[in-house]
Order: sequence, then C-alpha cells, then structure tokens
Amino acid sequence: MHRPTDLKASLKVRTSRANSALTRGRTPSAYPPTTPRPKIPRSSADAYERFIQTLLREWAYAIPFSSSQARAADLSRWLAWYNRQRPHGSLGRRTPAQALAGAT
Repeated sequence: MHRPTDLKASLKVRTSRANSALTRGRTPSAYPPTTPRPKIPRSSADAYERFIQTLLREWAYAIPFSSSQARAADLSRWLAWYNRQRPHGSLGRRTPAQALAGAT
C-alpha cells in the first residue's frame, strides 16, 4: 500500500477514511485528523540539542576567551545568566527560574 508522505495527501487519506467509517456506522474518532507538530523541543534529546545550539551560539562562539581555562571558568556565570535572567520563548518569555517558581 502506498503511504503518502506530505501532509496534504495524508489528510486527504484520513478524511476519506473517516467519511467511509461514517457510512459503515463507525465513529470518525477512529481516524483522528493529523495536525503538524509545533517546532519546539518535545523530548529530552531535542531539548538538550537545542540547549547545546544556544550554548555554542550565545556563549562559546560569541565571547572571545584568551584560553580554554578562561572559557571553562566562565561557564558557571553563563549558566546562571541563562537560567535566571535570559527569557526563553518556549516559556512565554519567562526565565527557567520564573517558570519553576510559577511566576508570570
């Protein structure tokens, strides 16, 4: 059986299945519609990879360091800033500290 890979074709197949299910007396919920997933991290691996990208872009490559030792010494400062002061889009422009505390 051919399986469509694009969303429009997939929705068309699911819609026709739901319609034929109605004609056979089954509920259309047996074939729920497909919706595209938002582009935000959903698993721990996705969130970790996103964090690494941010770490590299906003800290490792953005700040010039005189040595690897200087870079390693600055990491704790940057992590504190990242968690306590930097707003995160996925948290409604709140910091992780605010999100954990339940602040708005």
